[in-house]
Amino acid sequence: MNSVSLIRLVDEQIKQLRTNSLDLSINELVDMYTRAELVISPEYQSLWRWNEQQQSQFIESLILELPVPPLFVIKKADSVYELIDGLQRLSSYLHFHGNHPDYRDKQGNTHFLTLAGCHIVKELNHLTYEQLPQAIKIKLKYYLIRLEIIKKESNKQLHKAWFKKLHGQDFLLTEVTQAA
Repeated sequence: MNSVSLIRLVDEQIKQLRTNSLDLSINELVDMYTRAELVISPEYQSLWRWNEQQQSQFIESLILELPVPPLFVIKKADSVYELIDGLQRLSSYLHFHGNHPDYRDKQGNTHFLTLAGCHIVKELNHLTYEQLPQAIKIKLKYYLIRLEIIKKESNKQLHKAWFKKLHGQDFLLTEVTQAA
């Protein structure tokens, strides 16, 4: 295969995956989730795995304004976004903020994450979102997270392929080209 043919082949694959980036506050993401505009459990997303210490350390990173990896989403035809990478990060914040449905008892009462295992600012340990000073709550509310968006016009087979690549799973490009 000559260089020109290879370049054309690569360009054709690039055209099949349309992307965009957007920075949103974490509060906007919570609002999107609450309004069902952000689905956080598509069928190929990994299961919830972080324990409360890992969740707490992520929250501590947000409070300290440390950079965090972007969330990867697919924009669906009805302008709903489906999360394909970032489940543990977003779920940790939802749990801390009191918006995660997996942390409600049978009466509908919310179980907020109580921070545990914070090692940089140990004074955060044993606190819930409600117990934080207002200044820290505001800082969290406006913390920006990058959203990497796969647009709805993209090749549907590339969605799963991209997810697998993000998670270091074995993947053969032939799976996409044969299915297309």
